[in-house]
Amino acid sequence: MLAALLIAAVAALFAGVAVAAALGALTVTASDGASARARVAAEAGVEFGLHRLCWLLTPPDRALRCEIHGTTTASSGADGVGTAADFSEVTLETVEAVSLGWPLATRFVRLTGEASCGRAHSRTVSLVLLQPTATPRGISVVEDADVQAAVSVSGCGLYAGGAVRGRENVSFSAPAGEEVPGDPAPDNAWGGRWPAAGVHAGGGIWAAGIETRDLDPLPVAYAHDTVAADVQELVELPDAVWLASARAHALEPADAFAGGVLHLDRLPPALPTGEPGSAEVAGVADPAAGFLVCVSSNGVVGGVTVVGRRDPAWAPVTVVVEGDARLGDPSPMPADVDDGAPAVSLRGALIATGHLEVAATSSITGHLACRRLLVAAPLAVTLDAGWREQPPVGSLEPLLVARE
Repeated sequence: MLAALLIAAVAALFAGVAVAAALGALTVTASDGASARARVAAEAGVEFGLHRLCWLLTPPDRALRCEIHGTTTASSGADGVGTAADFSEVTLETVEAVSLGWPLATRFVRLTGEASCGRAHSRTVSLVLLQPTATPRGISVVEDADVQAAVSVSGCGLYAGGAVRGRENVSFSAPAGEEVPGDPAPDNAWGGRWPAAGVHAGGGIWAAGIETRDLDPLPVAYAHDTVAADVQELVELPDAVWLASARAHALEPADAFAGGVLHLDRLPPALPTGEPGSAEVAGVADPAAGFLVCVSSNGVVGGVTVVGRRDPAWAPVTVVVEGDARLGDPSPMPADVDDGAPAVSLRGALIATGHLEVAATSSITGHLACRRLLVAAPLAVTLDAGWREQPPVGSLEPLLVARE
């Protein structure tokens, strides 16, 4: 009998140890699950911060709070296991480039995402370098540019993957306040490659029907031009992924786009309250940051016509036309309306994925990019030296430098 009781006691002891071990393993497994959910939420918060920086140009040095979906569970225990990690707190902080040994103009941002799930807490820090995308920069043309009217360029060059015809109609100068006596006009778009502004083409440059390489002597005005096949690599238009993101983050043009005509002056002076394409997240973007508008030329004969003048004090706009576009109405402006100012005026960027025709006098402060370009009316493009400090919406590319 004593032996039987001893055996029963030992069996009960081992059973208790087994149960305790199983419960401990269950707790550890559940705790690991909570930690994983908190980590996912913290990392998602950093991605949210990058989204705000690149698509809404949210200024650094501020805190954000975002709701994370897809990390919640149906149950919640008293010990916190199963608690949903619903929110992530994100801090954006500018990092001085010189402190990292980089040039002063380089932009670094430290993003810190923190989230909790029950008693589990996760914190992730990413240091990113914000750099402008290759396109748009200055005047970028994927294929050929046919310049039949005067093009006045200040602060950048004309870059074409194909041929440029009408070189005699293109002139370069420094933006106001950037003039240096004796120096050529600067290239603020690709200054690291071409310090002086010029025409750069992958398929040749023609002036008055003659290829400029055959001119002897070469006119001084053409001294900084180059012909090189690798120019094509610098002028590729944004890809389908970028266009899909642009559509998702674009502001609805409403009555500013009707009958295939986009009226720039009917777009709001500044981004309205709330984020475009994300109505469930409330907020107010920096009025100086601008916004993005996307329209399509599908079903529009001759492409989308862009008209109107935006006040220089209004927020900059990135206009994306999927397909062909035309700047200005080619019909003559009524005498009582013609004040000598450009028929079309835009600060920001214009991207047309198809053919772009300049049909009326136009002025762009910023960037212009298209597949093919026809300039049939005077065009002025100005790119200031400080444009990287406030690039067009959608043209910032984050590069991860370090993560902890």
